[in-house]
Amino acid sequence: MVRCTSQALSALEQKLHALGIMCDATRRDIVDMKGPFLTEVANLKAENGAILNEIRRQQVVCMLHR
Repeated sequence: MVRCTSQALSALEQKLHALGIMCDATRRDIVDMKGPFLTEVANLKAENGAILNEIRRQQVVCMLHR
């Protein structure tokens, strides 16, 4: 069985508290990045859709001119 002094436990508590603060900050950073990322994904999907529609349109035009 390992025995810890109250001083060692206090130091560990402080380290855990600091780690908790860092985790909260990281979570906030991730939440802050999520919005712009999702916006970029939506923009790329829209752009891809427009490109695919143009390709399809050109295929139809090519088929009509055969």
